[in-house]
Amino acid sequence: MAEPTPPTPAPLFRDPAAPGAPGRAAAGRLGVGLDAFRVGPGADLQDPKDAWPAAYGLSPSGEVLVRPDGLIACRNRDEGGAAGLEDALRTVLCRA
Repeated sequence: MAEPTPPTPAPLFRDPAAPGAPGRAAAGRLGVGLDAFRVGPGADLQDPKDAWPAAYGLSPSGEVLVRPDGLIACRNRDEGGAAGLEDALRTVLCRA
């Protein structure tokens, strides 16, 4: 029997120019998958006017974790919020 695939708790959205991938690192530490999408001009999800960081209150290096029901689970305004993102993933996964 094949090993089950770990669930993906929520998608993560980030700027294409954001350095590193703290969301993926946090998910890896918890043993779950994470669908990460870059948002902006020429990215996975197109935003030709590059308006989404301002709409979500982010710096260009920020990221947003969205729960499966569409609510925001965590918003890291800049790249320094990896610990907050991991806490949010624990909460979404009921592993607090």
